[in-house]
Amino acid sequence: MRKNLIMGSNLVILIAGLLLLGCASAPPSLTYREQLDIYKDMKIRLYQVARPIKIAGVGVCENTAIDKGKSYHSLHDYPEKLRPVAESYWGLSEKLKLLFEKQSSNISNCQAPLILDYDKAPNAYTDGESIFVTPALLNKVDDLALSLIIAHELAHIVLNHVDKEQSEELEREADRFALFMLAIAELDYRKATLQDAASKPPHKNGQKYLDTSKREIYFREVVAEIDKLKEEGKALVP
Repeated sequence: MRKNLIMGSNLVILIAGLLLLGCASAPPSLTYREQLDIYKDMKIRLYQVARPIKIAGVGVCENTAIDKGKSYHSLHDYPEKLRPVAESYWGLSEKLKLLFEKQSSNISNCQAPLILDYDKAPNAYTDGESIFVTPALLNKVDDLALSLIIAHELAHIVLNHVDKEQSEELEREADRFALFMLAIAELDYRKATLQDAASKPPHKNGQKYLDTSKREIYFREVVAEIDKLKEEGKALVP
């Protein structure tokens, strides 16, 4: 069966007063090298923000891997028009080359690659294996909001939602999972629910399943559930 992409365009598109400062490519006034540096920084940011979420979810993920604290890139990770420059500038080829490295204790995490998708719209989605995020979205949200977005998309992977018909129930399941992942990762899950990026339905056409007011109410319910579990010293299991 062909997998249906679970989209997140409304997450940012519907924010009141949103102006698309981000685009499919970096500002045209920049040189190709400068554009590549921007995309490189975005890829590193995705890795750094996603890492604690993916580690938090290891207990419920079917597919896990050892995270050695390294991220890689190749020519195919960048827009086609920039690839000749990436080849000469960074020595990139079709083979993977080290992009970023940090100290690591070889800890396990969920195996869900983060991929920069060069679409013009602010969007995040999953195909059931990887999580895709656009530059336009990265330009609109801070790291905490991005953590919630990534956790929501990871939920769709872990809970096997991709081949199912979208529904309010699936959206609620993904939201609950996401907040638990933030709590397990010791991120500010309460503050994350108050941000503009979290106030809108996360997926294309999601408003007909879970509108803003419903989502805000449900967020409060899940936050209260997490708070109670923590007060009682019980395990946080989504």
